[in-house]
Amino acid sequence: NVYTNALQLDPADSRTAGFESFYMNDVIDWEMHGWDFKLGLLYQFNKNARFGFNVKFPTYYTVEEIYSYKAESQFSTGTIFEISEITDLIEYEIKTPFELSAGISSKLLFGIVSGEVKIIDYKQMEFTDGLGSQYRIDKNNEIEDLFRTTLNFNVGAELRLPVLPIRGRIGFIYNQSPYLD
Repeated sequence: NVYTNALQLDPADSRTAGFESFYMNDVIDWEMHGWDFKLGLLYQFNKNARFGFNVKFPTYYTVEEIYSYKAESQFSTGTIFEISEITDLIEYEIKTPFELSAGISSKLLFGIVSGEVKIIDYKQMEFTDGLGSQYRIDKNNEIEDLFRTTLNFNVGAELRLPVLPIRGRIGFIYNQSPYLD
């Protein structure tokens, strides 16, 4: 009973008196599929130390985006204003950047220590198909302006108690933001 018949939402339109209800359905439905490939190498220096190197090639995603929108408002005058359902299908392809990583681990007297460094150049991301040629070019230029190369670090240790079958782990991760600023 907040809105009465006397109140018109649009003073110039008597059909908008007596607001009763509003319905809106705004949906984005994504279907994604893609593929990628990784290649790695592991080398054992001796009984206690190992070195690894990994290349993750770009992931290629195909995205099908179905957008639908419908809205309706009802008034006690019997008037119904509606936006009939709008459905739009957009299909595009995205390529992610290469990732290069290297790590080392070593077995010590009371456990294992390890570390890894990973380089990702986010400027390599790009829309490769769909969205319209000029829009795609604009979005790829935006990626160039907004993103940067990151250098990420992981270090950790696993320690074991000499007498008990108990192990503890501790680690630190530093991941840079891919955004330039």
